[in-house]
Amino acid sequence: MEVIINLMAFVILYLMYQLIRNHFVYKIRIKWLETEDDRYTLYSYDFMMDPNKHNYFGLKFPRECNYVNK
Repeated sequence: MEVIINLMAFVILYLMYQLIRNHFVYKIRIKWLETEDDRYTLYSYDFMMDPNKHNYFGLKFPRECNYVNK
């Protein structure tokens, strides 16, 4: 029973982290849109949120400096 409770707590924390991550990706993309930054078209929302090597499979916190103009 304790294993299930601990697992559920971990899942809830992970989902809360993903919601916070989603909010910061949204803020970055809105800033790029308002300032007409080229990175808005270079990096899609899916690229920024989908678990890949570049974001440690969804665990890396998004920062604007991680996405450079090419």
